[in-house]
Amino acid sequence: QGTISVSVEMKNYETAIYTLTITRTDKIPQNISAEDITLTYGDADATISVTGVKTELSYEVVEDSNNNGDVVTVDINGKVSIENAGTAIIKITTKESDTYAEAECEMTVTVDKRPVTVTAKSYSIKVGDALPTYAYDVAGLVNGETLPIDVTISCTAIDSNNAGACAITVSGATNSTNYSFTY
Repeated sequence: QGTISVSVEMKNYETAIYTLTITRTDKIPQNISAEDITLTYGDADATISVTGVKTELSYEVVEDSNNNGDVVTVDINGKVSIENAGTAIIKITTKESDTYAEAECEMTVTVDKRPVTVTAKSYSIKVGDALPTYAYDVAGLVNGETLPIDVTISCTAIDSNNAGACAITVSGATNSTNYSFTY
């Protein structure tokens, strides 16, 4: 804060004194915040919603659970694109302006594994027929991906000499990078 006094003399008039006070004020803070987002692998892109913003924003993935920057990406508009399952922390920064101070906040994006169901196919055969080649159906894969694990299929039938029902079972890993499996 400071004061400046200016004295003005004019012919035939009294001297006029003007006082100007200059006060420095801090920039107005921006109290920004963004809610965490939870997605599932294969979901559509999501956009980060930030409140309290007065100036331009920038976004940066600063940490992720895979330690290699490939859980999500974020563009200049706050659009989050899923790369893999895991968690990521995104830092959001507002620009400083003549009026407003710079501000930062962080939010977490959690990308859950996509559930996949592997189901054994059913077969009907007659006594004496050859046993079928067993197969299974897969539901839940996304992005045109193929099953990323090996599946084992077995049946309690040894031959087809007796009538009756026999169980066909499928098994394999319960998780992969982006999927969880149910059999």
